[in-house]
Amino acid sequence: EFLPVKEMAGRLIGVPVLRQFGLVENEKVDHFLVTVFSKSSAPAESSLNAMKEKRAQRREKARARQMRR
Repeated sequence: EFLPVKEMAGRLIGVPVLRQFGLVENEKVDHFLVTVFSKSSAPAESSLNAMKEKRAQRREKARARQMRR
């Protein structure tokens, strides 16, 4: 099929358009693209928990250092 490069240059291309031209047919890839290019900037819940755990570990280390002094 003909891919209208000039018409699509500089524009955001959605998954349906990619699928229309046969560029995406894999469900995993579809889901990945939707996740990566979604407009929502909220991080995944697991990454939020990981960040909270790292902060807690840093606080504990800092307290332990202060206790040693």
